[in-house]
Amino acid sequence: MLQTMNKTIRDIALEAPATTRVFEEFKIDYCCGGRRSIEDVCSSSGIDPQMLIERIETAIIDSKGQTDRAHPEDRSPTDLVDTSFQSIMFLQPRRLND
Repeated sequence: MLQTMNKTIRDIALEAPATTRVFEEFKIDYCCGGRRSIEDVCSSSGIDPQMLIERIETAIIDSKGQTDRAHPEDRSPTDLVDTSFQSIMFLQPRRLND
């Protein structure tokens, strides 16, 4: 939580794109006006900072499984080979078994 609290809205959105949905829900500008802290945004908008941080962290946790598949460069070579092989087996089972 402290790590999230010390970052700007823009930095959070860049590091975890899934958080942009949370910012949009709370009508928080994460683009041009994103160089503000959570504390600053919450105090000027009347948003409970604890609630916002919890929603941000939930969005980050929920997106973890999707992130692994979205960024192959973050996966191990073994995992990439296994996934590729499974895809080939699914798409062309007869060719490989002939």
